[in-house]
Amino acid sequence: MENLDFPSLTNFIVCSIVTLSGLYWLKKFSQKYEKKNHFVFRSYFCWWLSWVIWVATWAIITFTDWAHTYPHERLLLALSDLNAIFLITVYFTLTRGNAYKPTDAIIDFGFLCIAVAAGYGTFWLFLPQRFDHLQTGWGLCLSAISIILVGQAFAFRYRTRAVLIIGFVYAFSQPVAFDAILHNAMMDRDPESSVAIPAFKFVLAIFKVLWATVVTVYFTQVPAVKENIVIDYSKGTLLPPFKKLPKPVFAQTLVLVAAIVVLLIVTVESKFPDAAKNEIVHIFTALGTLVVLITALAKFFEWLSNYLKGSGQKRPVKTPPL
Repeated sequence: MENLDFPSLTNFIVCSIVTLSGLYWLKKFSQKYEKKNHFVFRSYFCWWLSWVIWVATWAIITFTDWAHTYPHERLLLALSDLNAIFLITVYFTLTRGNAYKPTDAIIDFGFLCIAVAAGYGTFWLFLPQRFDHLQTGWGLCLSAISIILVGQAFAFRYRTRAVLIIGFVYAFSQPVAFDAILHNAMMDRDPESSVAIPAFKFVLAIFKVLWATVVTVYFTQVPAVKENIVIDYSKGTLLPPFKKLPKPVFAQTLVLVAAIVVLLIVTVESKFPDAAKNEIVHIFTALGTLVVLITALAKFFEWLSNYLKGSGQKRPVKTPPL
């Protein structure tokens, strides 16, 4: 117990309490929203799963040294990404309502998981020396964005800014949280400033209490908005038809492409370091490959969604609600 990190233990206890109490709310919401607004229950279920992931994450941080050892920190970053993907699924489910079926949620969840993995795999293959920074940086962005999306979903469905305000502050704290959890280099460089890290972890636990409470409060209320955000994929998942695009769009694009080509020629012909030139090639290759992969994945999951919906119409099968 002497070496136990009590601020991390506080976060673990808070996450555990939210998860255990969530079992009660799952049963309660399943009954309350059984006949109407069932999407609220499904949204809470995804929200609850995100806390299950946090319990596992903070258990590792509290009871092991994996947060500061390679390659175990990759597991923590992967769990953080999984938590964020569940929160994004909360946004999808809460804003799209009953029309957003469990099958749709599973398909979108799978697409997000595979898309993130494809991004990591592409950079690991083409830019291995940049991979460590990418995983931490992208995980940080994904965590902050997902929290704000949940706040925006409640702003849409319940006409409240309370979740968005608390979520924004909580998201704004993520960079410091990542440093406090994953990076011990700060302690080596400046031992005096490192005393703020345990304090910040404790404050992070307090914000978890606020975040969990304000979200749960609104889940207990009947949604104020009945309309749903409808995504019409029949109009194209990538770009609108070219015939419908105004000509100034093509003019702007041509000017931008011409500018890039000219600048690229100047870069190649100038005294630009060869190492930097090679780096540009590797980065461009990685990003280009990622665009192709994500496009292919989007098309595949669109086909899978349409196929499953078509099969469901031909052979209706009753599936138990989430």
